[in-house]
Amino acid sequence: MLMEWGPLPGSFGWVFPKGDVCTAGVVAARGKPDALGAYKRDFLDRHGLLDPRPLHDSGHLTRCRHPDSPLARGRVLVAGDAAALLDHWSREGISYALRSGNLAGLTAVRIFTGGGEADVSTATTHYAQQINASLGAEMRASAPLMNLFTLNPASSTRPSPACHRHGVASTPRLPAAPASPAS
Repeated sequence: MLMEWGPLPGSFGWVFPKGDVCTAGVVAARGKPDALGAYKRDFLDRHGLLDPRPLHDSGHLTRCRHPDSPLARGRVLVAGDAAALLDHWSREGISYALRSGNLAGLTAVRIFTGGGEADVSTATTHYAQQINASLGAEMRASAPLMNLFTLNPASSTRPSPACHRHGVASTPRLPAAPASPAS
């Protein structure tokens, strides 16, 4: 695994092994798509990943939820990406989607089985409180990291010597983990 600070505000690059392939990419604060594209090409080139044809090549803008953003209106709940629930620093959102989806599902059951609008209001208020207490706390903790990252882009994006030792910078396909010896 490789992660590096990038040259743009809030940017970083990564290479994660996944069996005999790897996931690689870059992230940065929005607003400079040409600079982000240049960083991505440079990052992939420096790590020997520019030439292989990618299996998937995608990207999208991510939004982080503002603490006052509504999570419900009437009987409608939002969760995951729709609620802009993700880590400010890493932009990881899958765990947020799963956890908020679980809470939204439980809340939907309460709404469906409740008696009236007062039950709906109680259930959606409780849902918002649960999101704010758990996922909101994680997001509040990661925001200062993102702020630091945004203020201090890397002055250099050279890979660490450890990356070269493990072959990340020299090969597009990472070696599979060695088989465990039989006991």
